[in-house]
Amino acid sequence: MKAEKYTPQFPSDPSVCIEMYHLTLLLRSDLNSLQHHDLQSILVEVDRSSTQVDWSTCSKEAVSSVFKIAVGHYDKALETGTTDTEDALSNMSAVVSRAAALNTPRTDLLLAVLLNRLDGLQGQLDIETARDLLEKLAPVLATLDAFSVELLEKNAYKFPPELQRTLTAMLPKDASLEKYRRCLQLVCDPNHLLTHYCEELVMALRVKDPVKWKSTLERMREKIFDNPYAGASYKLLDKHKGDLYGMYEFESTSEFASRAETKLKSIVMSIRREPQSTLRLSDLCPTLLRPLDEGVERWFGLRGVKIVKFYDKVQVFTDSIRRPVVISTLVSCGRTHRVIHKTGEQLTRDAASQRVAAALNATAYSVTLLDEESALIEFLEGHERVRSMIATTCNLNVLHGVSRPADGLLAESPAASLQVHEQLCAKVPASALRSAMEQSSSCVQDFIWKKRNFTDSLADMTLLTWLLGLGDRHLQNMMCSRAGAVRAVDFGDVWRRAELPARLTRNLLAVSDVQVLEARLQSSLSAMRGFALLLEAAIRVAFHWMEPEIEDQMRHVRGILRGEATSYDVCRDVTSRSQHKYKEKYIQLLDRTLGDSHRDIYTVEEQISCLLRHCTSPELLSVVRAGWEPWL
Repeated sequence: MKAEKYTPQFPSDPSVCIEMYHLTLLLRSDLNSLQHHDLQSILVEVDRSSTQVDWSTCSKEAVSSVFKIAVGHYDKALETGTTDTEDALSNMSAVVSRAAALNTPRTDLLLAVLLNRLDGLQGQLDIETARDLLEKLAPVLATLDAFSVELLEKNAYKFPPELQRTLTAMLPKDASLEKYRRCLQLVCDPNHLLTHYCEELVMALRVKDPVKWKSTLERMREKIFDNPYAGASYKLLDKHKGDLYGMYEFESTSEFASRAETKLKSIVMSIRREPQSTLRLSDLCPTLLRPLDEGVERWFGLRGVKIVKFYDKVQVFTDSIRRPVVISTLVSCGRTHRVIHKTGEQLTRDAASQRVAAALNATAYSVTLLDEESALIEFLEGHERVRSMIATTCNLNVLHGVSRPADGLLAESPAASLQVHEQLCAKVPASALRSAMEQSSSCVQDFIWKKRNFTDSLADMTLLTWLLGLGDRHLQNMMCSRAGAVRAVDFGDVWRRAELPARLTRNLLAVSDVQVLEARLQSSLSAMRGFALLLEAAIRVAFHWMEPEIEDQMRHVRGILRGEATSYDVCRDVTSRSQHKYKEKYIQLLDRTLGDSHRDIYTVEEQISCLLRHCTSPELLSVVRAGWEPWL
């Protein structure tokens, strides 16, 4: 009360006023005594003070925190029914507008709360509320990312008809973006792409799926035959257009299926050849070698620089089943910027996961979707796969001569599995990765710096992996930079919650300072719990396209962020509802190993302690599939 009373008496130092208002809000929020009129008056004072303050002497973090508390208060008021949806949306949009005007950190998280409330709205907004919403959000809408735009477009019908066109006009659109999207779709191996589509069509025939059949033909038409920017390599495939278009209408007869499958196999055989390690942009899409329009940089996630030109040579990863390619450009600062174009699989999960990683301030990389099955992925310069690093110091072919139970039978006999696991661990030194990093360090201080970076980034990666239930964490899906920072790649198995909640195996821990790692995990989880509402909203926006499946996953996310669940609780719940043949055996193993940690509400320390025990238990590691290589 004294802080609220005396703070206005210090107008000569508005930065102090803002800090005091921030502390007042934190106290009232912690005591559950924050009232609407108190919040409104503080927001007005923050507005007034922020016009006078020298931002070099006052952290924007304090103002950002004020806005987070405000949005959280309005959201809670809507949840408890102490305000109606229109008032809540209006108040939230005012806060988002203030945050955008002041350029405070994490305005995107504030907006995510509003977008989710709009998504949950039943019925239509009244004209005044809708107009007020658009007016306040006008400066923000032009900066929205693809996920936010998609969610807003999905809910456009909730605006009165006369304002729907206004909303559409306010969303970011650029004609050159569509042009370059079509161009970049072409930068891949044309023969491999057509083969992929033909194989999809054969599968659609065999399962008698006319929807899949037509969808595949439409994507084939857009990307290969009817793309106006296609080069000579694609023109060579035009001879197959008549045969493929002639099969457009699906028929549920054995005669049609037999004839179509024979034709598709014939096309595949006629274009099959040895994979090429390099391609030419001039043969794929000559438009990209001409003078470039404005806007192409947005597809590459570039800020503050321009793309001067594309290089003609395109590298192909021939050892990958999808044949991703590397596109190289010269940017205005004089350096070469590269991206990987991957096609032929669903990459929306990867893009959504990196959006969440950025919200968590974890190390993220750019994934820009071109369409539902292709994306431009940031090329991680100066990175090496962790498994390759370990392989430079020891032989990893340790399964030879060891009788290990089949993956599906590991949980059936945990004692035998543990014995074999210990034999495999004895074959690979726990210090192998550490030795590789020492060898690549120029001096002791360089290694100490790398070790610190490794520990910090490992903590970030661990929490991200646990929160998103990311599976398939073998060491080929972990990369390490020259500076020692480690990161996860390939988020196609997000929400699987398979194997272990994160990877903290012997070689990773040997590089880290375990006590520092635990402290960093506690500190980061505590911060995440502090703005759980905003994080939950950010995850919902990124994965809204997964409805209704995302609702079940959000239950676990809420449990983690609100201290209501540990890794043990989540894993036990997921396993009990799975179809795994030996799930009862695995649950018994979980209970023996971690069952003593169960509570209704957990402290941060209890959650992290359970997570570390879960990820490092030899008993649990011993029943993980061989491809995960839990002994490394």
